[in-house]
Amino acid sequence: MRESLFTIRADDEPIANDIRPENNAVTFAVVFHWLAISVEEGVVAVSCQTTPWNTYQLQYCDDLIAGDWDDLGTVVVGTGGVIAWSDHTASLSQKRFYRVRMLP
Repeated sequence: MRESLFTIRADDEPIANDIRPENNAVTFAVVFHWLAISVEEGVVAVSCQTTPWNTYQLQYCDDLIAGDWDDLGTVVVGTGGVIAWSDHTASLSQKRFYRVRMLP
């Protein structure tokens, strides 16, 4: 897991007579859970590092332009370790994209 900080700043106009630039900025953290993907005999295995008690759902998409993501497998509760899913239907598509969503 890797955490990165991002800052968004609105510099067009000061907020309510407050001209300090730091008051026009919002900083937030984004946590990246890196995926590991392997293929063996037409079955794709996807795994990622988790945070305890967060819930995760693997999704796939065959066409990024259409942007229709489908759930694959079940929702998994993180343990702090690595979780994994298998896609036995991957060979039905010429290309497939994966993402893991951390659910609220």
